[in-house]
Amino acid sequence: MKRTLFYTLAVFIFISCNTQKNINQVVYNEAVKSKILIGEINRKGMQKKPFKEWYNAEYESYTPNEKTIANLQKYMQENSEFIIVLATWCPDSRREVPRFYKIIDLIGFDESNIKVYAVDRDFKANDIDIKKYDIKKVPTFIYYHYGYEAGRIIETPKTTIEDDLFEFTKVKGKSK
Repeated sequence: MKRTLFYTLAVFIFISCNTQKNINQVVYNEAVKSKILIGEINRKGMQKKPFKEWYNAEYESYTPNEKTIANLQKYMQENSEFIIVLATWCPDSRREVPRFYKIIDLIGFDESNIKVYAVDRDFKANDIDIKKYDIKKVPTFIYYHYGYEAGRIIETPKTTIEDDLFEFTKVKGKSK
């Protein structure tokens, strides 16, 4: 009985480990001569060394506009999603992505509605095909509302991230 239970548990663990997503993969990139995140990632990946220094510094130092945050709380809750393509080697990504997460935290946005992909210098995200997002520069934040693309921030916002996001809430988007 104990042996059967042990084997059953071992098979379950093996299957569980093989079906989990490989997220927050860190690799050494020769082109930038440093470690980078690659493929699907999340905030936890950016909060580990060597990325946490720039992530935490920018997150803590950014002060979004309170009035715009209040408006975003009203208008950006239901049926909204984001696709973010970034590069941990890119100064714009290092600046804008932590600011985005600060805004998301302040408005109480559900982080499960955010997909984040990190690319290398060739704009490859390992085995993830990001061509369908038509990425030209990083970071790119794509905002979907009710399944339609309602706006993009490419590299830097027009004004501030929160102002750009609020403008997106006023747009009827194009299908994914």
